[in-house]
Amino acid sequence: MHIRKKSNYMKVFFVSFIIILTGFLNGCGYIEGSIQKSERSYLWFTGNTESAIVYIDNKEFVRLTASAYSDVDPKTGEKRHQTVPIYYQIDPGKHELRIERDGRVLVNRTLLLGNQMTREIEIP
Repeated sequence: MHIRKKSNYMKVFFVSFIIILTGFLNGCGYIEGSIQKSERSYLWFTGNTESAIVYIDNKEFVRLTASAYSDVDPKTGEKRHQTVPIYYQIDPGKHELRIERDGRVLVNRTLLLGNQMTREIEIP
């Protein structure tokens, strides 16, 4: 009877040992990595964008137009106006932003953009 108990303990010990060993071997084969998205940020201009010129770091970046379009409702035939956001890609980091219209400065600020960040710029 006493020998049987040792036999059961040996089986439990052996099974536990195999499970732990398998866990260690699988853990050593695990490859860890990360996916990094490309570095880019976006600017989104809202408000009165008509005829505005955007300068980034004292260089002309883009000439803005209205970000809206007219469409005809197929059911009623009425014209509807919709605003479409337009995103402009820019490198992350610190940038000097200046927006002018007809030679007048409307916006002049420093932007600090992080990776994958979208910043809304309101134009008066």
